[in-house]
Amino acid sequence: MRRANRGVRGFSLLEVVVTLAVLSISLTVLFRVFSSVTMTAGMTSDYFEALKIAETRMSLLAEKASLSSSGTVDDYYHWKARVERYTAGFENKLPGGQSLLDIGSGNVPYLLTVSVSWGSNRKREVELSTIRLGMTP
Repeated sequence: MRRANRGVRGFSLLEVVVTLAVLSISLTVLFRVFSSVTMTAGMTSDYFEALKIAETRMSLLAEKASLSSSGTVDDYYHWKARVERYTAGFENKLPGGQSLLDIGSGNVPYLLTVSVSWGSNRKREVELSTIRLGMTP
């Protein structure tokens, strides 16, 4: 009988336990990677949707030139838009002494800002700003 058992090889219990441990750790790591990729894809989608809303609101704000407004889109994205006179931190003179922005000609600079927030407690936010000349709110 001893001769018959010598030729048969199998896995020991220790080898099976170690293999199962390595497999379970590997599967756990893979699951975490896939779940983080899925979550990141969802956040990216939300970000691009908020950016589209902000760009749309910015173009409407430039047309209407209202002082401020706010609203919601799909009860998830909350936006705020405002127009305020821009006061630059630079000297308004060209080298020849001529004014860079001739206020009398209607070239008054205005700062347009649109911010969109979303998520639980509005933790995420995107903000767009630009300066336009000649707008009169």
